[in-house]
Amino acid sequence: MAKKKRGKKSTKSKASRKRANAVRSNKKKIMTASRGLVFFAALSVLSYLLYNVSGQILFQNLFSLLSMTFGFISLGFLIVLLTLLLLKVMKK
Repeated sequence: MAKKKRGKKSTKSKASRKRANAVRSNKKKIMTASRGLVFFAALSVLSYLLYNVSGQILFQNLFSLLSMTFGFISLGFLIVLLTLLLLKVMKK
């Protein structure tokens, strides 16, 4: 026996719902990037200050490593923020 053909379900509505959930506004992306930049820059400065204050070599090595790591993460957020701002300017 031949199978009965069924009508296709519309995938347009599912795709539009997924796209609406996945797409975030540009303003929200900029706010997220700037919050991350400020947070990790503050952690980097705090780690650097603790590196200078600490007396033991173990703590100096730990805070030096943390300061560099947080600095590179904040540099990444700075690059993302500058890219988003450049895209915003180019869009206009």
